[in-house]
Amino acid sequence: MSRIKITFLAVGAILGTSAAMGVTTLKPKAVQAAPKALDVYYHTPEGVTFAGMDSNGDFSGDYAFAPAGKWLNTVAEASPDGAEYSWLYPVSKNEYGVEKTSTSTAEKFQFRIKEKGLYSAPVLTAEYGGAKLSYSLAADGIKYGEYGTWNNYAVNYQPGLTTIVGQAHELLSTNDPTATAYLNMVMAGGLFTDISVYGFGESFYDCGDFYLEAVNAMVYSEENITAGDIAVKVFLREKTSVDYKTELAQLETDEVKPIGDNRYYVSFKCAEPVFITSAMQVVVLPAEGSSARFSPMMPLQKNYRSSNMGTASLYATFKFTGKKASLQCLDFFGTEVTNEDDTSAGFLNHWAIGVKGSYEKPLSGVEGVIVGTSEVDAPVYNLGGVCVGSIDDMDRLPAGIYISNGKKIIKR
Repeated sequence: MSRIKITFLAVGAILGTSAAMGVTTLKPKAVQAAPKALDVYYHTPEGVTFAGMDSNGDFSGDYAFAPAGKWLNTVAEASPDGAEYSWLYPVSKNEYGVEKTSTSTAEKFQFRIKEKGLYSAPVLTAEYGGAKLSYSLAADGIKYGEYGTWNNYAVNYQPGLTTIVGQAHELLSTNDPTATAYLNMVMAGGLFTDISVYGFGESFYDCGDFYLEAVNAMVYSEENITAGDIAVKVFLREKTSVDYKTELAQLETDEVKPIGDNRYYVSFKCAEPVFITSAMQVVVLPAEGSSARFSPMMPLQKNYRSSNMGTASLYATFKFTGKKASLQCLDFFGTEVTNEDDTSAGFLNHWAIGVKGSYEKPLSGVEGVIVGTSEVDAPVYNLGGVCVGSIDDMDRLPAGIYISNGKKIIKR
């Protein structure tokens, strides 16, 4: 594969309580190519996540996952302005399992399925000058009330529009002085200086009210890496900021599997599923004390749309306008990736990081405990080991699984 380089079009640092924004460019480049004669697209609704590759490795036919009964909001885009568009979407199934559908011409569109199951994703079709074009966010449909399987995680990008590449190690590797020097050379003249990469993160903005079971990632490394070399942290995220003092879950490295071409599939498991009620920031980094060098695998979006722009995050230390910042995520928005001949290879929006979870409360191996049988001042911990109060505080705590006096407590 030819050497690639990254043109950072816009850069932001996620600080402890707010987001700082800056812009740095290497050379003038169009963010988005001129639109085709007919184009149609709709925004990925908040609350919808996508699976990784199908078992056959086909990116174009993956499932999306969404909670059953939740209204999902999206917006139609069609160009040119005079294009006419319409929605075709499922509303239910009949007694034989055949979908019942409906249509809409609304620009801002809501849809939902009340029952758990697999349904077709909404299809948006545009017509203009005799031409007709359709778009759907998931070719294999949406699985309502599910959150993936052990080998098919939910991730925060659209696989149907991506190609995974991994040859950015000269720029983004952890524990690599050469990569650090190159990254700082690329960023020379910008607001961010003295950048040192410690890991890389993925933002999950609308992921509350599910049980986190595991995290997976794909990384590139020219060194042999093992479970003792790589780790993950899951931080609380609040819209534009991340609370790096609050870890939502503790996960152990479960598997590091070579998959060829210096690429590794890595999975991290929770000892017990953790109930997530907020957005979160997942960071993959070298294990404590490890000098392992690896870089993120990059989903490269060929069809870049500024209206649905993603974020690629580096977990790093740096200086912002000359002032030292603590270890946190440095975000790159709408980052263009070019080949060695300066032709655009696509736009970088995310890393290949995903999560496995369930919308339903896992019951296996968990015994219910009647609240009130222990001492009222006994401390109560969440599954991340953080003390959240005492038994007397259970009424004010959100639904979930807790631990007190060595026993699990389920609050429904």
